[in-house]
Amino acid sequence: MTAHRAGWQRHLVVLLLYGLLSLALTLPLAPHLATHVPGDGIDDPALAWNLWWIKASLVDHQLNPFPTSWMFYPLGINLAFYTLTVLNGLLSIPLQLALDLVPAANLVLLSSYVLGAYGAYLLSLQVLAAWTRTPGPSRPPALVQHSAAFLAGLVFAFSSSKLFYAALGQANIASSQWIPFAALYVLRSGRPGARLREPLLAGLFVVLQAYAELTYASFLVVFIVLYAAFWLFLRLARPAPTPRPLPPARLLAHLAVLAVVVAIGLAPIMANMLPDMRAEGDFLVEGGGFADLFSADLAGYWLPTQLHPLWGDAIAAAVANSPPQPGAAEWQVHKGQHITLGYVAVALAVLGLWAGRRRAGTWFFALAALVFFLLTLGPTVRWAGHDTGIPGPFQLLQVLPFFKGNRYPSRWAVMLLLSIAPLVALGAALLLSWVARWRPAARWPVLAVAALLAGALLLESLSIPLPLSDMRVPGIYDLVAADESGGAVLDLPLGWRNGFSVFGKQEPIIMASQWWQTTHQRPILGGNTSRNPEHKFRYFLEAPLIGALAILANADDAHPHVQEAMAPGLAALQAGDRTLGGDPVLQDAAAQGPAVLAALGIRALVVHRDHVPEELVQFVERYLPVRRLAEEGQHVLYAVDLPAVPAAVTVRPALDPLSRGEGWSGLGAGTDTGDSVAGPALWAHRRQT
Repeated sequence: MTAHRAGWQRHLVVLLLYGLLSLALTLPLAPHLATHVPGDGIDDPALAWNLWWIKASLVDHQLNPFPTSWMFYPLGINLAFYTLTVLNGLLSIPLQLALDLVPAANLVLLSSYVLGAYGAYLLSLQVLAAWTRTPGPSRPPALVQHSAAFLAGLVFAFSSSKLFYAALGQANIASSQWIPFAALYVLRSGRPGARLREPLLAGLFVVLQAYAELTYASFLVVFIVLYAAFWLFLRLARPAPTPRPLPPARLLAHLAVLAVVVAIGLAPIMANMLPDMRAEGDFLVEGGGFADLFSADLAGYWLPTQLHPLWGDAIAAAVANSPPQPGAAEWQVHKGQHITLGYVAVALAVLGLWAGRRRAGTWFFALAALVFFLLTLGPTVRWAGHDTGIPGPFQLLQVLPFFKGNRYPSRWAVMLLLSIAPLVALGAALLLSWVARWRPAARWPVLAVAALLAGALLLESLSIPLPLSDMRVPGIYDLVAADESGGAVLDLPLGWRNGFSVFGKQEPIIMASQWWQTTHQRPILGGNTSRNPEHKFRYFLEAPLIGALAILANADDAHPHVQEAMAPGLAALQAGDRTLGGDPVLQDAAAQGPAVLAALGIRALVVHRDHVPEELVQFVERYLPVRRLAEEGQHVLYAVDLPAVPAAVTVRPALDPLSRGEGWSGLGAGTDTGDSVAGPALWAHRRQT
């Protein structure tokens, strides 16, 4: 067997093992690939929706996928500010056509584990090749190098944090598979004899990562800057080593090529972002953006996560019973703040640092690990929920454009794992080399010890069973899809969500409503995004009928003052009083309801009775022009009888909130003309509204 053929077979075996592990470590997903996705029902419906929308926009309707009025209808939303996971959607299109949307979403997620592990494996092989560059009797055999690199792939791709993000349904944050490939070609761009191909591929992989999860592309920028600074410092601090290194000017030229490739690749996203940012200002972050809440807790690094099958319950109980901290702070571990590297991984990394201490590349990864570790800790360091007040470097990123859009410091753990993985490979290679010298003619001792190390690494990061969400769509939406009259769908309760807050009903049902759109394929009023101008929420609050329905849906759990204000109206609804208790909000909604439904072209209305108070159901059936069509469990489908559309419509922004898009002020008290008040004052904030 030739060395080339043996090399390919070894890589295929590695890929197969990673594939089997991806199925085993995400149980019980494998038996439910066609009906469920990992998650808690909050983020997973929207991220699965992404894959449908990429296919629907590009293939079915030939639309730009970023601006859309299919959500936040009729206002629309710019999905360039949303975690759209465009690349995942593109990769899923053949799978959607061959299988279905849910299995396509699962296969794309599983592939992120395989590709991420394989990328870290290739990166670690390069680091090991540099470590063993000098031939001789002490050089580790190929089996040792590949086994050590395989272990590094486990550390990066099957970490507790990545599995935790899958458990949260955050497939975008789990999509870190292109990071090690980008890092690999960044390192190759600085090697002696590096050609143009290396920075071109580095730039390509940064772009691929940006279209899978844009936040991680900004992380890679920090990695590249750190690498360039470290490399240039070494060239200036010591004489040129042997072999002759790449000249600094050549490295800078390679980085410039990389930057050009990234700029060209991200141009479509930027072209869709910049017009909104010019018009609305910088709305990427609000205040601190909850960075303090979503920082890694230093104590968490020493403990398994609460998803661990053996110790998770004990961890959750310890956190729940931890003493109160100053300022009512809590020890948060439920949203990926809890990062566990594992004692075995840390021990191997320390051993690897010692093994490669004579090579500059080893110290680069050690420096990168330190920098990214500090970034995970957020603005100030916390220990078991207690804010120590010690500032962290994350505060510097909070003032930089685009970088400040990341409000989750704990997500920097992906770069920490990337930096730790090659060190783990070096440590494992040293350990396996000792085993190989013990029985130089036998392969089984090396494989046995490597298997034991793999088991120990995976045991510390276990997060099974992963919670699953049932993605089967209620059958009533098939009836909506079959109705050829078109029109929009109004799901009640309504909700609009971004990365900071929720307006409307704060329940997972509003995310499920977005997912159900993949079946009925009609515009919906609600929706989910990551960042949006404030007006995208205010429009619906001010809209007649829509704002009232959003308030009424929360009548059973709203703020006490709201309940008190609505008490007469709610009592009137219960009693069947047509005056609605004199409640001006409900009276206005009842009076304008038919016209609003007609103006928005809403032809189907669905009430999810187990998520709304009975008073909302009564209001819909008594005051809106609807007919009950079907009922499935707690889901009730109504047809909307629209009145005839007038031949001419007079648009009066001051009097008609439905006609007010972006660019208008809120309503003032009125305009004093000297003789009388001439109605509410409305001001244009832009040249075009």
